[in-house]
Amino acid sequence: MKDCPGSGEWLVIRADGSPSMGTGHLMRCLALAQEWKDRGGNIVLVTACKVPALLERFTREGVHIVHLQDTYPDPSDLHVMRRVLKEYPRARVVIDGYHFDAQYHLSLAEDHCVLVIDDNGHLPEYRADIILNQNMHATSVARRYPSSSTLLLGPSYALLRREFRNRDAHPATQPETAQRILVLMGGSDPSNVSREVLGALDKVTVPGLQVAVLLGAANQHQAQLEPLLRNSACDVTVERDAHDVVSWMTWSHVAVAGAGTVTWELCCVGVPAILISTADNQRLSARTVAAAGLAIWAGDAKDIVRDRLAQIISELVHDRTQRIELAARCRRAVDGRGAQRVVDVLWK
Repeated sequence: MKDCPGSGEWLVIRADGSPSMGTGHLMRCLALAQEWKDRGGNIVLVTACKVPALLERFTREGVHIVHLQDTYPDPSDLHVMRRVLKEYPRARVVIDGYHFDAQYHLSLAEDHCVLVIDDNGHLPEYRADIILNQNMHATSVARRYPSSSTLLLGPSYALLRREFRNRDAHPATQPETAQRILVLMGGSDPSNVSREVLGALDKVTVPGLQVAVLLGAANQHQAQLEPLLRNSACDVTVERDAHDVVSWMTWSHVAVAGAGTVTWELCCVGVPAILISTADNQRLSARTVAAAGLAIWAGDAKDIVRDRLAQIISELVHDRTQRIELAARCRRAVDGRGAQRVVDVLWK
């Protein structure tokens, strides 16, 4: 690994987020930025994100933001990155996004220590000093990574924000019949899967059922949800861009969630979850998480049928034993210290 800085030096993050792309790349990089900052380091985020609420989260952490107009493969992306890195010649670099390829990695790795965050081994080639894949299936795609790279594989490296480091956070005690359902379909929910979930919950017959829907900062569908919310048979609460996600998770008995970054957050707190893959790149992760007994996979969002989803939710709501077992396995798998482990490697 290249000689890289220690205490007080710089981390340069390259990641994007938008209503169409989602916010997962930025949110896990935020977790990394928080840990780097807590150790006395400084951070630059280079991004084309234009969602003010997301950018404010980084600003509150003291992160310097460099804005991009166009993204790779537009040449201006690499031009800006090279200009930033010229200012911080010994900085470490983190790249997170499906639109970056081996050429992009190599253009930066020639002179800097580069960590690439990957999910599915989708590229024909990788060129990085460190590769992080926090998914259950990471070892099955690791053959696609260079033997020269340091590999950080599996959910013990899951990048969770500062609030998830407190392992004293426990979910609510599980009653015989679950009464509180949390809906989290990601930071943007571009296909408005929340609407289908709310429709399914109306078919779950549990007296006094309470539902909390957390809409991410980049969600553009709140107005479309209003008719469902007004006419719902459930007691529904909606919160936008919640900053106390852990509190909502510890409140809930069951979660219905997108199969992205939130998967590991729910595991850390120990919330029994029903996952819906909202993008093709989430399918493998959702399948392997379910196979490991950490959640129930309800399938792809595009295939969701409300009656079937209602049945899946109802079965878990009425099965206390399964909920307790799911929660226990989740908490054993994810302890909330993934960002610390990654920074331990970056900081050397």
